[in-house]
Amino acid sequence: MTANLTNTVLTLNKEFDKCQDHLHSIAHLCGQAEERIRKSQAVQNDFARQFHRLSEQTRQVIAAAESTQSADAAVSVQKSGNN
Repeated sequence: MTANLTNTVLTLNKEFDKCQDHLHSIAHLCGQAEERIRKSQAVQNDFARQFHRLSEQTRQVIAAAESTQSADAAVSVQKSGNN
């Protein structure tokens, strides 16, 4: 009976060691996943900042073009009114 108990304890210890190895592997994979998530979030944030900047620049260009168009129309109206 003692030999059987000893074998059972040895088997349990081996399984426990395997579980610890697997736990370390899982922890390592989780660390890698967290790093990839951080990098992905940084890329998304950078994209959002660039998109916002480009949207603002586009809005300014359109506003300037509309302002120039309105000024040109006013000058045309003045010129035609003086004739």
